[in-house]
Amino acid sequence: MKIVFLKPRSSIRENLSSDSLWGLICWGIRTVYSEKKLVDFIKHYEGSGDVLKLSSAFFVIFGEKNKRQLLFPKPVMPQFELKKYLADKPAKDKLLAMTRLKNIKKQKFVTLDILNKFITGEFDELDYFSYFDKQGSTVPVVKLKRTEMTHNTINRLTNTTAENSLYTKDEIFLPENTGLFFLLDGPAEMQDMVFAALRYLEHVGFMGDAGIGKGSFKIEIDDFDFPDVENPDSFLSLSLYHPAKDEVTFYSSVPQRCSYNLVSRKGKISSAHLGQSDFWKKSILLFAEGSVFPLMNKKNYGYNPIVKNASGPVDFNVHHFGTAFNISMRIKKT
Repeated sequence: MKIVFLKPRSSIRENLSSDSLWGLICWGIRTVYSEKKLVDFIKHYEGSGDVLKLSSAFFVIFGEKNKRQLLFPKPVMPQFELKKYLADKPAKDKLLAMTRLKNIKKQKFVTLDILNKFITGEFDELDYFSYFDKQGSTVPVVKLKRTEMTHNTINRLTNTTAENSLYTKDEIFLPENTGLFFLLDGPAEMQDMVFAALRYLEHVGFMGDAGIGKGSFKIEIDDFDFPDVENPDSFLSLSLYHPAKDEVTFYSSVPQRCSYNLVSRKGKISSAHLGQSDFWKKSILLFAEGSVFPLMNKKNYGYNPIVKNASGPVDFNVHHFGTAFNISMRIKKT
């Protein structure tokens, strides 16, 4: 498994989910290699063998190498009974605990050490709350900086600015010593293609407005791994996840073992790579990062559904990345 650090050199988009990352990498593979290489890369996901898995991008607070703070999505877990937790506490402590609970519920991210406690079965939701209730502290919060910038509209035919062409747009910046990271795993040959695509994106930029210097990152790649989990019974998804039919059937039979949030996605085909007026892709519903599901007897979870048939010089199907970046997990027994 590899971890990819993105150190910002410009303003950024507010989020960089696994599906957006995969789309960027696919266009990078097509540019660096060929369309055939891209088609072969996508076809890997139609079988049952090893595939390239990507997490979404999350915040990292940089320090010395062994002091970097990685912020992961907090696992979605069953709620505990607050009344039992507060039962033997004096009134003053109950009030303080209720106040802390409100703050803890707002926390969408956890540090790596807390995540490891969840996936190894040391923590459940009650342990998580108790931990912060006793410490009186919270997970570091990354506050994005928003600055209103003035831009000109340029007439591309005359290469001049028109009268009354000024407009404002919010620019989003990460705080100093803060960046993004994501995880990837899969066959070495597929990883090599992704690394080449990432080096290309390092030069041309990620996401929108790359042509005017936005979404520029310096990339660093390192090894990464999670602790071994004894007797895992579940998995945590660190990416957006679109379940396959057999997975939906299984989860429906054990709903009490599924904890998740949903997110709706509707994207556009990249205008930089495909010129057509009908650019909207079909809306799709996915499980959000941090969702937890019971294990099945399989290596890969999710699939990449077709969300549009794009026309152009060559017709092709547009896939939406829905493969889970699944991390083995053991749910604490209560």
